[in-house]
Amino acid sequence: MNIPPCTDSIANCEDSTSTIDTAKTRLKGITGFTLFDINNRNNSSDIRLFFDLLDNANLIKEIRLILVKSILAPSFTQEIADTVSVYSIIAPVQTSVKKTLPPALRDSDGDSIVKEVDYTAFIYLVGKDTAVINMLSAPANLQLKDKPLRDMYVSSRGTNAVILFDGVTGEYIKDFVPNGSGGLNLTQDVLFGADGNLLVSGRGNTAIKKYDSSTGAYMGNFTSGYTLDEPTKISLSPNGTLLVSQWGQNKTGVAEFDGSTGAFIREIIPSLNLGMDHAWDADSNLLVVSYGSQDVRKYDAAGNFSSILISSSLQGPVNLWFNTDFTILYIINWTNGSVDTYTPSGAFLSNFISGLNTAEGFALDDDNHIYLCEWGSNRIKQYNYTTGSFIKIFSTGHVVQPNSISFGPNLDP
Repeated sequence: MNIPPCTDSIANCEDSTSTIDTAKTRLKGITGFTLFDINNRNNSSDIRLFFDLLDNANLIKEIRLILVKSILAPSFTQEIADTVSVYSIIAPVQTSVKKTLPPALRDSDGDSIVKEVDYTAFIYLVGKDTAVINMLSAPANLQLKDKPLRDMYVSSRGTNAVILFDGVTGEYIKDFVPNGSGGLNLTQDVLFGADGNLLVSGRGNTAIKKYDSSTGAYMGNFTSGYTLDEPTKISLSPNGTLLVSQWGQNKTGVAEFDGSTGAFIREIIPSLNLGMDHAWDADSNLLVVSYGSQDVRKYDAAGNFSSILISSSLQGPVNLWFNTDFTILYIINWTNGSVDTYTPSGAFLSNFISGLNTAEGFALDDDNHIYLCEWGSNRIKQYNYTTGSFIKIFSTGHVVQPNSISFGPNLDP
């Protein structure tokens, strides 16, 4: 018996069952149906999908994925789905599905999948026998993107490691820098350097370490000519030098190194009270946030102290950055789990994001999302970068005390 497709997210339409034989079992459908563009192969292997069944898998004979050109999707019904001969069978039948599509899959018209066309996907559940009524899911849309994709590299302080997650889906890929590789101790910050390889600071180390960006293999100490004392945050300056904050017993300032060779240049800031992240304003003035003194200090390009830009309302500040046009300064507060915004002159604007569990570390993607580490919950959260609204828990598990994020090479095939 053919019935129209459901229009809600779980494909559960009670009103359409009034004329159905009540002796038959009507499938409930799926939930969490999401499609992702995961690479740039310009075929259906670009597509990865997630969904969960709301039914007992024993009721289902077959799960079919049908890709339809989006222009045809509004008129696509279960009656049409019954006649489609081009689809992908998702096997085995299981309650939670995560699948990358085969490259040879074509759309319902038999045409190849290409980035120039927008697609809509349907899941068609086929019952095990005539006593089970088939179900066509609500649609999920996808436009393939023609741009470089990046994976997410996250410091794991508690395991002395760097963890690699899929930059689109948030799935765990592997321990990119394994526990203690190269002597890494108490991972603090991750950053891709001038040559494209990964630079990592560890509070238990005396130099910034370097790892191959393709394999994660240890390549040796990057910095030289200066013994770091509990290094924390690292940044590349506008002129390409590497800045490193320190929380040591004997050294508490910010050291500057050549960004290409790692050779020591100078202590650009001699002393801070638990200095953390660095940012530069529109005039190339250096801003440094200090966790201990709970302030933001401003220095000129030569490193000369200018002023305390912000000295109130901060609660354990750890990270800061400007938006692209330098009109908004963002600051992450570790203690109260918030992201606050300020004017370039230091005036408070808003509590942009709140409710985080000891936040430290952030990254921005190309789709207007901000990702924040929850140090105390061992997970990464995704928010809308315009509104500050929570979107989802992007990844969880595999990291212990995450405190920095960097997007880098896409290594997930």
